[in-house]
Amino acid sequence: LAGASAGVVARLVCHPIDTIRSQVAVQTSATRAPIVSALTRTLQAEGVAGLYRGIGIAAVGSAPALALYFTTYEVAKERLRKVPGLSGETSFIADFGAGVVAET
Repeated sequence: LAGASAGVVARLVCHPIDTIRSQVAVQTSATRAPIVSALTRTLQAEGVAGLYRGIGIAAVGSAPALALYFTTYEVAKERLRKVPGLSGETSFIADFGAGVVAET
């Protein structure tokens, strides 16, 4: 549940940035406006709601994905730290390995 909540909060913070980045990316190089211009144009045309267009589907996708990621990370970290030589001062290796496992 905590991983899903973290995913939704992260999406709420990052979605406006992704929206502007996408708008800038689809413009041709001849008409590409700076990021500030794209932000200003979006706010004038649609208001703050324009920055959050599509947030629903993004949250629906990121919440379960991050819940699964964090769960896998914690389980892998716990199990890897039980391996001889991967605890104490070398626990960072177990943590790194858990991150690799969670990403795949």
